[in-house]
Amino acid sequence: MLDSIGRMDESRLYVELRCSSIEHYLQKKLGFKKSSAWSHKSVSRALPELPRLREAFANAKMTWSTLREVASVATSRTEQLWIDCLAKNGADVVDREVRAAKGDGRDAPSDGEYSLPAHLVKLTFALTAVEMESTAVDAATQNATVINIAPEEERPLAPLAGNAEPDGETSPEMRAKVLARDGHRCQSCRGRRDLHAHHVQPRSEGGRTELDNLVTTCKFCHGLLYQDRLVVTGSDQTGFEFS
Repeated sequence: MLDSIGRMDESRLYVELRCSSIEHYLQKKLGFKKSSAWSHKSVSRALPELPRLREAFANAKMTWSTLREVASVATSRTEQLWIDCLAKNGADVVDREVRAAKGDGRDAPSDGEYSLPAHLVKLTFALTAVEMESTAVDAATQNATVINIAPEEERPLAPLAGNAEPDGETSPEMRAKVLARDGHRCQSCRGRRDLHAHHVQPRSEGGRTELDNLVTTCKFCHGLLYQDRLVVTGSDQTGFEFS
């Protein structure tokens, strides 16, 4: 899709479709939100100079949300450094590094170890001991919502009988468990807004409303799944894969 957006942007084909800009085309014809249209345009314009980022995204080694952030600061000189940072430390660290790089005027991740900022939390690991400020622990305990997932809920799904009735809709309690298990992030793009619990095997095809068949997706990726523009396979036990 990004290549198509880039070609249309460069050729100004959107004008023939009665759109004033590539963002206007993405919003009017494809239903993108304004912010999403802008970010797709920005990334598509940056990628010709960032072939390694393009390859990492094409090979599913980098999610859309991470590509969007990294492409906003990376250059041809530093793109491999960002890919290495992601492989070694994960998307959350890369997100923090991008924000810090923008603030410092850098185009590369910082040197040294990547860890949580020292002023936020002090962790001391000794076997299973974790040391935190008591006030932080008290506040977290008072405001936390405890989600309990029983061991039997995480079991692989048993084969469904051919004459079985469609399973029930996802309850608020089950949705909360799915989102908690997945870290309150879309498992496709890693976004945190407008989250859904999506049935990997649809209910209409015998899919069960159980943890092993449910995965967290954002509203946008959920829509792509229903339009067959995105496919998810796997399970909670084997891992979910999007393509």
